[in-house]
Amino acid sequence: MTKLKLTLSTNAGGTGSVTSRVVDGCLYGIYVEVGTLAATSDLTITQNDGQGSLPVLTVANVSASAWYFPVISGTHYTGSGTPKTDGEMPVTGEITIAVAEGGDSKSGSIYLLVEE
Repeated sequence: MTKLKLTLSTNAGGTGSVTSRVVDGCLYGIYVEVGTLAATSDLTITQNDGQGSLPVLTVANVSASAWYFPVISGTHYTGSGTPKTDGEMPVTGEITIAVAEGGDSKSGSIYLLVEE
């Protein structure tokens, strides 16, 4: 198990993003350390394996530091979604965290708990 730390900084418009190194394994948890980010911060976390961007987690109005455990939805042969309950999310490629409405020149940290 590895904990990757990423520092997220915003520009004057309150937006910013940070991208991890390539990760091949499972994402078990994401810890958001708010730091000086505004309480109105919206986070969008995606993974990109070079074939396209896949959603991992979206959190609106992050006002306090907290753990998040992304879950995936499997697709039944009928096409209906079935949520997994173990919190494992397979990842391959880079993980990008984008912030909107984070405030002028603010920063926070994101920790990715991964097993490769």
